[in-house]
Amino acid sequence: MNFIGAIFKAFGSVASLYALICTIRVFITWAPSINYSAFGKVLSQICDPYLNWFRKFKWTTLGRIDFSPILSIGVLVLTSTVFTQIGVTGRFSVGLILAVIIRMVWSVLSSILGFFNILVAIRLIFELLNKGTSPFLAAIDQILAPIQYKLVKLFNKNTYVKPTISLAITLACGIITQLVGGIIFTSITNLLMKLPF
Repeated sequence: MNFIGAIFKAFGSVASLYALICTIRVFITWAPSINYSAFGKVLSQICDPYLNWFRKFKWTTLGRIDFSPILSIGVLVLTSTVFTQIGVTGRFSVGLILAVIIRMVWSVLSSILGFFNILVAIRLIFELLNKGTSPFLAAIDQILAPIQYKLVKLFNKNTYVKPTISLAITLACGIITQLVGGIIFTSITNLLMKLPF
């Protein structure tokens, strides 16, 4: 099993290295001088076919924000973790694989929720300070408005709600969802890890 374990660890290392390279690729797209350099072009050839495959899914975009890089890198990290776990433990169990997948799914969802909560908190702070509008705040409002509207409708169907109250409700729901989700997903993964098959 040592030879097979070493092969699984090697696959895990390759997936982890590729995830790191893809992460670098995503970050350099924010720096045009590096992105269009020779280094950027090499990374583009290595990473873009994989990263672009995830952009096909419409549900990875929320407003103007594209979450497909998080998903694509998450899949690589998941693959690396699964291969490494199999290589280290020397066993292949459905429970282990499911636990790793669920942990990774929660990690991605938690990151998105955390980002969402940060946006809501920023917008709430600007609202409390009575700062006017700006293109930045308008972009945040465009992202938050659909979700904010639905959440406020759950609690208050017929009357007008001030923007500060609406943002506070949205932030509270986001934080509670992240905390409760973390507890639920941790419990599920712990149960799955104990399964004998």
